[in-house]
Amino acid sequence: MTHHSQHWAKALAIGALMLIAWALVIHMGWNMAMPDIFEFEPIRFKQALGLTLLIAAATFPFTQRAHKGWHRRDECPAEQAESV
Repeated sequence: MTHHSQHWAKALAIGALMLIAWALVIHMGWNMAMPDIFEFEPIRFKQALGLTLLIAAATFPFTQRAHKGWHRRDECPAEQAESV
């Protein structure tokens, strides 16, 4: 295995562990709160995993924009350079 593929394998393993950890948190939180508060049915782990993936997919575009460091469009140095 090359160094590059080892890096990706490690990142993939960490990502999978984080996904499982969040699914467990959602599963336990849902099953502790929702049946008592809203009279919803408890969910299985597979459903919690699907809900976790849905939340991750829905928030992905917003998290990518935040990592670039731009807060407002008029603060982008590249945009200001092009307008001059």
